[in-house]
Amino acid sequence: QPYFVTPADGSVFAMAGLYEFWRDPTLPGDHANAWWVTCSVITTEAETTPLAVAPAEGPGALADIHPRMPLMLTPD
Repeated sequence: QPYFVTPADGSVFAMAGLYEFWRDPTLPGDHANAWWVTCSVITTEAETTPLAVAPAEGPGALADIHPRMPLMLTPD
């Protein structure tokens, strides 16, 4: 089941991730599929603290949705 998760104050959040552009050495450089972009999201253990705005029914914490969650970055 999909869930829409956002900060309680309506702000945006940044997730930690990695990306890389790489060339497939088996294809010529001008081939349409010669270049690839791969990415991954860094995850951490899901928070068990109650959600600031929990729905009347459903999950009360992120850990109730899934045992892992994206690693959130702070401004510093």
